[in-house]
Amino acid sequence: WTVVLQRSSDSVNFARTFDEYGVGIGTPGDDNFMLGLDNIHRLTNSPGAKRLLVRLEDWDGNVRFAEYDNFAVGSKAQKYTLALKYRYQSGDAGDSLTISNGMPFTAYDQDNDQNLSYNCAAYYGGGGWWHNECFEANLNNPYYNSAICPYAEGITWMTWHGHRYSLKKVAMLVRNV
Repeated sequence: WTVVLQRSSDSVNFARTFDEYGVGIGTPGDDNFMLGLDNIHRLTNSPGAKRLLVRLEDWDGNVRFAEYDNFAVGSKAQKYTLALKYRYQSGDAGDSLTISNGMPFTAYDQDNDQNLSYNCAAYYGGGGWWHNECFEANLNNPYYNSAICPYAEGITWMTWHGHRYSLKKVAMLVRNV
């Protein structure tokens, strides 16, 4: 598995521009980083189908997973559009990502989501994500040092703990199938 995103503290601010998400946030291998959408694009568009594993941990130490097949991220010219061709595969965290299938990446400075009233990233904490109508999931939102967070502003996975619960640790991992 290649870790492409990892969060476990507030040591790195993930409220970043579209271009910053492209090159990456933090240092790969540290507790808080995102590999960079350009690198994730290259990784997921190399030969062979890719599997995505989303690992989530709550403040009670419970760990849940969501798994997706045929995971890919488009190029910068394609606004890093998310593809989950086979969609939800397995796991016990529920599916909070399929709604983002086909969505371009939104950051606070580039509104590519489907919400016509406001920019989801700017409105809900500043973290970029493949937003559709804003709040099924966002693993790049601000890190809270407890489970409680304002509506949809923490590190959220709707199908597990809902919109007002910020997860303690999260990771996204990719491998060839």
